[in-house]
Amino acid sequence: MTTLITRITKLSHFLASMKDNTSYFSWPGSWVDKNDGVFLRTPFHHKGRVINHGYKNQYFAQCWCLKNGESDAMWRLYASDPNNSVMIQSSINLVMNSLWKGDESLTRLFFGKVQYVPIYQLMDPSFFDREINGMQGLTDTSGGGPPLALMYKSNVYDHEQELRIVYRHESEETSNGILVQHHTPFRNLVNCVILHPESNEVFRRGLRAVLDDMRVSVNIEKSRVFSQSPSYYNLS
Repeated sequence: MTTLITRITKLSHFLASMKDNTSYFSWPGSWVDKNDGVFLRTPFHHKGRVINHGYKNQYFAQCWCLKNGESDAMWRLYASDPNNSVMIQSSINLVMNSLWKGDESLTRLFFGKVQYVPIYQLMDPSFFDREINGMQGLTDTSGGGPPLALMYKSNVYDHEQELRIVYRHESEETSNGILVQHHTPFRNLVNCVILHPESNEVFRRGLRAVLDDMRVSVNIEKSRVFSQSPSYYNLS
């Protein structure tokens, strides 16, 4: 598929991925929306018993935006510092091919488009009981229940149109408890790097120099989200 997708990431994560030519997946507990994947992180009551997912620290994910184009909301939510974040542009085809060439087993990767539901459903175990073939699916150590739980998100974020890649990392060892590596040729999936609309020229030149030192020739563009203001803003 040639559908373009994007994701905003911290500059340090992007440069580490470029340097090591590998992909990083993040733990859901570190995400902006603390209700995201809540049943994988905390014990919950269901039908008179307490369920604690024993594998809650083994699931990590990458979040990509399927929406065509950028938005002010995305930049403000996921890039608080204009000179410390970048948007990666890729395509479903490039990402899939890159993951396929990785040396990790694809049986531990799950792909899906996020479904947006009211917040009260995300906090209701009976919702997942119905949607994920019973709570045994959510706590099953071998099935797709836990990844499916990460395919639901509050509908206040429905403008994102997210595609998620969930990775089960069974080792107790992670880079910092929040990120894990998937040995993927990361450079192959980067089509373009887009900078925050409020980033400065010093930042762009610095990033270009660092990528040149890595012998990475990817294009760098600045977002044009704020480049054109409506004429009625001019009150003179």
